[in-house]
Amino acid sequence: MNKIDENSEQQVNEAISNNNKFTVSFTAPEAKILIVDDSPNLRKELDWYLQQYDMLTDQCDSGEKAIEAIKRKCYDMVFMDNHMPPGMNGLEAVLHIRELGNSDPYFNNLPIIAHDGRSYKKEMFLQNNYSDFLEKLSSPDQLEAILEKWLPKEKQIKRQV
Repeated sequence: MNKIDENSEQQVNEAISNNNKFTVSFTAPEAKILIVDDSPNLRKELDWYLQQYDMLTDQCDSGEKAIEAIKRKCYDMVFMDNHMPPGMNGLEAVLHIRELGNSDPYFNNLPIIAHDGRSYKKEMFLQNNYSDFLEKLSSPDQLEAILEKWLPKEKQIKRQV
């Protein structure tokens, strides 16, 4: 994924266009993914990449909306931004989601991937109940590694080469 300005739809479209030749090693048409980011352009870019895997995606723009979405629907994975003003940030949302695990283990086991532009904060995210970290605007290979690691294997359909 190419570096883009969060506010530029044109740059998002260019990033998608520049990376439209990458190939995926599997599809996951039954996988349900939630994308949480206050930037509509970054949600659009990540959604485009996940569509290449035939995944079902939902999007929301705040921690509060993420919690409500996760209560209503069982997702296989969540990509969560951290900085989402003016409301609840990603760390607070993850803490609330994990607290729901006291009554339902789904909330403790749900893979929540920190999707942040500051790789130097990776350890902080991992120490605060995130499952893993994916730097925003990273390569398609890094995204695929995260997907392969955290998606249920029974939902991954390997492509024939």
